[in-house]
Amino acid sequence: MLSRNALALILTLVIALATALATLSPPAAMIQVGGSDKLYHFLAFAALALPVAALIPRRIPVTALMLSAYGWLIEVVQPYFDRSRDIGDQIANMSGILGGSLLGLGLWLLFLRPRHGGDCKDEAGSAPRKGLGQSS
Repeated sequence: MLSRNALALILTLVIALATALATLSPPAAMIQVGGSDKLYHFLAFAALALPVAALIPRRIPVTALMLSAYGWLIEVVQPYFDRSRDIGDQIANMSGILGGSLLGLGLWLLFLRPRHGGDCKDEAGSAPRKGLGQSS
């Protein structure tokens, strides 16, 4: 069985490849669907951020920076693929990263976060210390 790290990496790479194909294909080669181009950018980058946020949320900051750089790279090279460069696309990308990260974090909090029973112990095996004002 795959670890959460491996699963998050595989899902993100597959979605990144699909995103690159969709955003770098010449417009004539694309299937024309209705709707806003910005909405598609938002959804693609939300999908990119979601696996890491849901499976390994401690990696959200690094992942968000890497996905933002990926979005900028796509915008820089798009003119070489008969596409236009648009700052609005990058704003939609970054909004999608935020949305996907928040959704993934919410999923992790609700369903995937490790649960500890009443006798909670840390990784070293010792019980947590009582804070100020807490009784035994």
